[in-house]
Amino acid sequence: MKVIFLPVNNMNPTYTALIALLRAGSIRPVADTPALNDAASTQFSVRLRPESRIFFDDCAGRLGISRAALFSMLADGMISEVRDDTADRAVSLYERFCLLMDAHGLDVTEQARLLKPWGFRISVLSGRERTLDLLTVPLLEQLAGWFYVDVDWLRVRTACPVCVPDGDGADNWSAVTEHLRALPGMDDAGGPVELIFCFSRRAAGEPVRDVGLCLRYRRLTGEMTVPVVRWYGMAVWDEPYTQEVFRRLQSLACGSARGEPLRTPPESYPRIRCRYFRLSARQMQGLARGEVLPVMVLNHPQGEYPGI
Repeated sequence: MKVIFLPVNNMNPTYTALIALLRAGSIRPVADTPALNDAASTQFSVRLRPESRIFFDDCAGRLGISRAALFSMLADGMISEVRDDTADRAVSLYERFCLLMDAHGLDVTEQARLLKPWGFRISVLSGRERTLDLLTVPLLEQLAGWFYVDVDWLRVRTACPVCVPDGDGADNWSAVTEHLRALPGMDDAGGPVELIFCFSRRAAGEPVRDVGLCLRYRRLTGEMTVPVVRWYGMAVWDEPYTQEVFRRLQSLACGSARGEPLRTPPESYPRIRCRYFRLSARQMQGLARGEVLPVMVLNHPQGEYPGI
């Protein structure tokens, strides 16, 4: 039997085809120095669809960079993600560390204070190479523990930053009752612990199917108090057991969704406040799959309600 291999240029020129070719090794990075030198002086124009252009401009504006810089960043990021060599993983490690710090609102000064025991100073954080030298495995494990993220994500071994809880969501929710009694690094002066119930509803009056639960509080770590969020997974809202656990958690709240005092905290529990955030379907999907840092989603809800 004769096997015929179609040349690459017979493939439909789509993004999906490009990614498949890169992952299959059909397109390899250029290492030829003369070719790289020629490419450095070559310019080309890019034509975008109107809707893509608007989205492109919004992304560039949000990041505070030019369109050209954004295009270069996207292209380099896509190539390095597929190529996945040692140098690319080092860049990804640094970028994920920066994202973790930025997402939790820690500026360079606060990062230096938080990581002082690990030898960090502002001068170290000003450069990628010097920062990478100090991002050891024990430190990455500590960061993962502080911020409830997957250490394998920080180590560029997995694509998702959060480990999705195993088992039924309502069972995971029930564990919150005991976790609240002994939150690590709980700062009593840092405001109440927030139990944030997340749901998606496309139209008013539409029934809610799944609800997610996040625990948010300010954690004392050394000289710093940092905001942390722990994800407890999704639960089917109309299940009787989900409703039972929900009411049990609600009974622990000493403040309303608006922050008004309701009752004194139960013995051995911190001050607790329940909140109810409506999210987009894409935000809920990202949380359910562990694809996004929960703190970033909670900073951009579609709306907040007095209940579900």
